[in-house]
Amino acid sequence: MLALGIIRIGRQNIYGDWLFLALIFIVLGNIVALNHGALNSAWFVAFWGGQFLSAILRLWIAALTEVKEENPGWLTATGLIGAFCVTWISAGFLAGQEFDLDFVLSVDLLVFGIAVIGFGIYRRETFTT
Repeated sequence: MLALGIIRIGRQNIYGDWLFLALIFIVLGNIVALNHGALNSAWFVAFWGGQFLSAILRLWIAALTEVKEENPGWLTATGLIGAFCVTWISAGFLAGQEFDLDFVLSVDLLVFGIAVIGFGIYRRETFTT
């Protein structure tokens, strides 16, 4: 759904980086759904890698926004929140604390959703004026 929304915001242009980001979130959701509460090393590394890749990709998308007046600050903020979540996961794992990966993913996706809505509203106001 996110990918279809992004295609619509892009006025029929297909953005491969946005679609890849949606695919990463689908994989992260499946990791959490299939291994709820399991922090064994293989699934942890897969989750951590996906979360890290999504944070880097969001910062990449913000850096490559064509017109800087389109306020990539929304996207930069969500990339930094993603980086914070990667740090949070790493620190918790190294400290041996038990935490739910689904909570970390839900916080990250909530902030990402708010940022995409803000970015879309800003772009809509830019196109109508």
